[in-house]
Amino acid sequence: MARILLTVILSLTANLAAATTFHLGNSLTWDTSPALLPDAQWAVFCDKSLNFIVDNPADHCIGSSLLWPEAMATNTYDVVVVQPYIADTIESATEDISMLMALQPSAQFIIHTGWATFADLLANYADPENVHSAEFIDAVIDGLPRFAFSTRAVDALVWIANDPSSPYADISELYRNTAHVTRGDGRYFMHNLLRRTMGEPFVETWTGGATLPVVHKAYLDGLLSSGDYDWDGDVDGADFLIWQREYIPNTSAIVAVPEPNGALLAVTFSLLWFGKRFPNHNEIPR
Repeated sequence: MARILLTVILSLTANLAAATTFHLGNSLTWDTSPALLPDAQWAVFCDKSLNFIVDNPADHCIGSSLLWPEAMATNTYDVVVVQPYIADTIESATEDISMLMALQPSAQFIIHTGWATFADLLANYADPENVHSAEFIDAVIDGLPRFAFSTRAVDALVWIANDPSSPYADISELYRNTAHVTRGDGRYFMHNLLRRTMGEPFVETWTGGATLPVVHKAYLDGLLSSGDYDWDGDVDGADFLIWQREYIPNTSAIVAVPEPNGALLAVTFSLLWFGKRFPNHNEIPR
């Protein structure tokens, strides 16, 4: 059974390693280090909502940013990553992303969740109307004309904040200021979460201006490769359904496969991610 399931999943897994990507968001999008991806372009704004970005394409704050309307009109991207933020509502984010999908009808869309300040992280996450909650992102995805993946970055940070085995005494240790993650542990983790969502090999060597302590890297690598996609501390059928829905397109062929148990899922996910993780010595932009 394990061999059959693994064979089916491997045959359906999409690897976007050579994908052309466009990243649209604010400085939390920049914290995912899009320049480390091959063939990536971006329009990055500072402290702005997605709705503001859509209405004000020239007000970006990263010099290498493109005007997003021109970029989407002249290029066909494999992947488009978008990031809602404070001041966005479920309705406005759904409308804006739907419009972007119409401009890039063949692109796979990924919603980068962003995250709240370290002081507000847990409170915002508990509010289903807050842009930095899992319920908000799920509601947006459900309202879109076609499916979008999610980095689930905020879910991951909340997990770390509540994890008694975390090497961080406080979640603020992953932040370099009130809102942005550190250039070492934080960006390493966020970049690889994005890569995980895209099905790309992880970056193993990090030279982003800060060194990851060995213990910290081992902990973050364990989270990235655990197969716990709903961030509830175990690997079970719920994780399989999320993985099937969010990490491998066109998975209708495996709906009839009986739900595997947790041990089988853990082995399957581990084999898949171990097979994907090849050393990559690219350097992160500062």
